[in-house]
Amino acid sequence: MKHVLVSYGLSAESVESYGRTLRKYYLNPTIEWIEAGHEASGGPIAEPGYYILDYCEVPECCRPKGPFKSEDEAREWSRQNLVGDLPGD
Repeated sequence: MKHVLVSYGLSAESVESYGRTLRKYYLNPTIEWIEAGHEASGGPIAEPGYYILDYCEVPECCRPKGPFKSEDEAREWSRQNLVGDLPGD
């Protein structure tokens, strides 16, 4: 998954710093069990399971990613699909 870091007038250093913050988060994201029917951005969750909660500062902005059968599966998926193109230390 390709991340697009929009600068909105921020310096290159600020955008780079935010990218590192995202990378750190998605290496070990918040993962929660969510039941079917739970209201989320984009409509109710269709299937129960473990979901990766996005790193977002706007409540109800981003839809959780999932479902996954286990927290470990979700974390591994996050590391493989959400971290790769973000700036690292």
